[in-house]
Amino acid sequence: MIKLYVNTHDCENDVRVMTQAFFPDCKIVTLVGEQSDDSVEYEICTSVTVNANHVEGEIVDVGKKYKIDFHEETEDRKIIRNHIKRELYSIYADITGKKLPWGTLTGIRPVKIPLKLVEEGKSDKYIIDYLQSEYLTAERKAKLSLSVAKNEHELLKKIDYQNGYSLYIGVPFCPTTCLYCSFTSYPIGMWKDRVDDYLEALFKELRFLSSLLRDKKPDSIYIGGGTPTTLLPYQFEKLFNFLEENFDYSCLKEFTVEAGRPDSITEDKLKVIKAHGVDRISINPQTMNQKTLDLIGRRHTVEQ
Repeated sequence: MIKLYVNTHDCENDVRVMTQAFFPDCKIVTLVGEQSDDSVEYEICTSVTVNANHVEGEIVDVGKKYKIDFHEETEDRKIIRNHIKRELYSIYADITGKKLPWGTLTGIRPVKIPLKLVEEGKSDKYIIDYLQSEYLTAERKAKLSLSVAKNEHELLKKIDYQNGYSLYIGVPFCPTTCLYCSFTSYPIGMWKDRVDDYLEALFKELRFLSSLLRDKKPDSIYIGGGTPTTLLPYQFEKLFNFLEENFDYSCLKEFTVEAGRPDSITEDKLKVIKAHGVDRISINPQTMNQKTLDLIGRRHTVEQ
């Protein structure tokens, strides 16, 4: 069991996710600005105290003590938080002997960082060096994220940021809820009688959005979830008809529907999707390992 103490919520998540990255199977007790029960024995105790630009802390591992003590001449909290994560990474790597391919990056969109630098005109060498020094990313992952960022940059060049926008529409229903899922999603078997009510509420929000953005046109529409293909064909018809009546497709470059669950897809649904101008489906199997599919609660096969 691992104890974390952080004196501010501002950095609590950074300390916790960095600890989880190195100790995924350990129970972690997090204390923010409160005292712990000293009668409980912990394998590792991590303490981080942030006072303005000065950060102090220590990590105690089976009698061995590591110190954290640095000062950043900046008001940028992101710089301070990144420094804390690098300090933790260095100590945890020493304790465990592990190296993480993505370094201190723990979010779901690492490409956002190199993409911003590409847009600023930074060189490939600068971006790779930056990812390695600032986030301790392995060279091969730095190069991979840069490659993806360049591809994104080429695609995004075609989009009018000033006069356009990207519209995301969420359908929060799934055949089953995957074990790992943190998205808003409800089993369709329990909620099928409320889907039409949800669509009416969705239309109310979309109607407001279309009036708010009446001087702009969507560059892309993405219907995600959940699992959008839990909708029945007539419900898809209602959704697409509403969108066509309320949004101008004249500048639309991409229209996507997530279709990653074969246990929710039928030929009739695909015909409706295609008939209404959808030109891209997102197929997200999560894994091609059947044992993992079974473990996370996906009721379909690799073959499907």
